[in-house]
Amino acid sequence: LLDPKQFNWGVRPVTSIAMTDKDYVEAKGAYDGRAWLGDVWTMRNLPIIAGLCDIGRHDLAAELNWSTLRAFNTNYTEYVVPSTGSGEGVARYGWSASQYIQGMIEYLFGVDYNRELNRLRIFPHVPPALFGQRLVLERLILPTGDDTRLRVQIDQAEPGRAWIELEFEGRIPEGRVEVWLPADQRVPTKATDARGDTLPLLLEGDDLTNVRGVHLKPAQKLSVRFE
Repeated sequence: LLDPKQFNWGVRPVTSIAMTDKDYVEAKGAYDGRAWLGDVWTMRNLPIIAGLCDIGRHDLAAELNWSTLRAFNTNYTEYVVPSTGSGEGVARYGWSASQYIQGMIEYLFGVDYNRELNRLRIFPHVPPALFGQRLVLERLILPTGDDTRLRVQIDQAEPGRAWIELEFEGRIPEGRVEVWLPADQRVPTKATDARGDTLPLLLEGDDLTNVRGVHLKPAQKLSVRFE
């Protein structure tokens, strides 16, 4: 997967088959079926990102997600040519646009609201290219049954160290709020709240590995600093 000669890693998102395969081709123009034999699709890359998260390779998930967002930013085409990045097929492809939004909300900012479990999870996957920059997601609608809006602000300077702030408009979600960060073994992480009080640090979640995180009671404003 990480060999750029096979799947173009580090250049653009992952190709639909290996570039070394005898059937590999870079299709252009209208869809004729060949684009599944080489071109870049969001619907191939999003499951890979999810799989990398599942095995605890959050660093690679962040890198591939950011690569996918860049490739399809203002370029919501059906698929992208690996060598040039040009968008081909349908010019305004709803699947690509929706998965671009998914990559932004669910992976870059890491918002996962589960009403059945009464759980709001924030688990950002910030790539090194965005370290030192303030990332803000404004007025995201949460399906609480009321007009709940969420603001997420992330300031991450390096692996294992970040300041994450949450603010709600409208009804505050019931249940539990979880805030996580990918673990970095070089950083002896601790977590503190807005007052500087130490929070109990968790080393794993229900379905998360290679992480550090905290559980919080819902409130209008929440703040966690990992350092």
